[in-house]
Amino acid sequence: MTMKNSLNTTFVQKAIKPGRYFDGGSGLHLLIRGKNKKYWIYRYMRSGKRQDMSLGVFPLVSLAEARKKAVEASFDLAKGINPIEARKATKTAALKEQQNRINFRDFAKNCIEAKSHEWRNSKHGDQWTYTIEEFANPIIGDKPISQITTEDIITIL
Repeated sequence: MTMKNSLNTTFVQKAIKPGRYFDGGSGLHLLIRGKNKKYWIYRYMRSGKRQDMSLGVFPLVSLAEARKKAVEASFDLAKGINPIEARKATKTAALKEQQNRINFRDFAKNCIEAKSHEWRNSKHGDQWTYTIEEFANPIIGDKPISQITTEDIITIL
């Protein structure tokens, strides 16, 4: 079902004039700030205040994807949920889940690799690797970093 004054893919691709272009009455609009700066925004009212929720950058987010995200946000609003807060909570939960999957052994290895270019002497990297392998990994190497406790660190020391 298309609404009057709805956006279409061709318009979205070719539009370059800065401004806001609304997709009917759905709250979705395309914000153009320059020739190649196009953003999807979902505008809604909550507690008497207007709020704008970013849905992504065009072309990384297509018109169809932006519409889908706007509908999902509308459903959240209908349930009394602020869609911006819901998205933040989802991101926080995903980050926590990711942290639970990263073990100390892999985290330490990545840190050493990331910092190695800062050391003046290659022996520093060898010293760090030896210390982690010899003292830390036998105790916490396979443990998720989010579950490492003060007691674990004291045991290592």
